[in-house]
Amino acid sequence: MTCTTDISGTVTANVVVPSGEVCALLAGAVVYGNIAVEKAATLFVDDGVTINGNVEARSGSGVLMGEGTTLNGSYGASDAASAIVNAAVNNNVTFSGGSYGLVGEVSGRLTCSGSVTGASLTPGASSSGCVVADPLTVLGYVISAAQKVSGGSGGSKTKPLTCNQAITAAGVWLAISDMLQSIPGCESNATCSTEADFATGVADGLLTASCGNPT
Repeated sequence: MTCTTDISGTVTANVVVPSGEVCALLAGAVVYGNIAVEKAATLFVDDGVTINGNVEARSGSGVLMGEGTTLNGSYGASDAASAIVNAAVNNNVTFSGGSYGLVGEVSGRLTCSGSVTGASLTPGASSSGCVVADPLTVLGYVISAAQKVSGGSGGSKTKPLTCNQAITAAGVWLAISDMLQSIPGCESNATCSTEADFATGVADGLLTASCGNPT
């Protein structure tokens, strides 16, 4: 099925978000198929959504996945902007190029290239090229502004993201905010404007935590 608006309830088909369109999976929705986010499209996944298939974000697209979401398939983004907020991904996550934000719990392999992310991994999961991070609450959502470092015999400990790392991560959120605000009528649409304000607020929170100055 093609999604260019809101989806609620149960969906048993594969979902495609066409180029340039915006699709929102509303709280409590369940999708059994795969989701493809085409070039320059935007997917917003509200809190508490379950996706049983895979999600693929293609070049120039943006994905904002809310807290409490469960993705039972894999997530793959190629030259896309991804911001995954404290979601549980029960399979592999791959970020290739583009820019990406912060993920929650990953049970499969987490692979990153081209930017910075924060994550927590379940026992037995592995990470390549990613900054593994502890959570920070911004605007009521759990994101990350710290990275885990090896503590030797003392185990792992945390330290804040560097300012440069925070700038990279904040850029993801600002890109998604800009993408949403570029949609005609966004400022008069309560859902769209709230999402845009949220993304901007998280970017400010990251910069404040790691750089000391949102500007």
